[in-house]
Amino acid sequence: MDWKRFFKLMFLNLFLVPLVAALILGLIGYSAKGGEGFLNGATWGIALGVISLPFGALALMMKYWEGYTSRFGAWYYKEEQSENKTGN
Repeated sequence: MDWKRFFKLMFLNLFLVPLVAALILGLIGYSAKGGEGFLNGATWGIALGVISLPFGALALMMKYWEGYTSRFGAWYYKEEQSENKTGN
């Protein structure tokens, strides 16, 4: 994964999710109780968004490192095969 794509995903996962959650819950609160409901809903949205940040970061890191294990495994397999051929 290139850095441009990584930072794009990081922005989406770590910054946009809490803001969207705050906006949606704020609008639900606004439709229920007006301005005070909007503030309460937005507060809950930010809180839930912040709670979800570690899971978003974990998903981002899993996406970033997903190809490493297969590349390392292929390299290690080739290394073992070359050792077996030279050892026999």
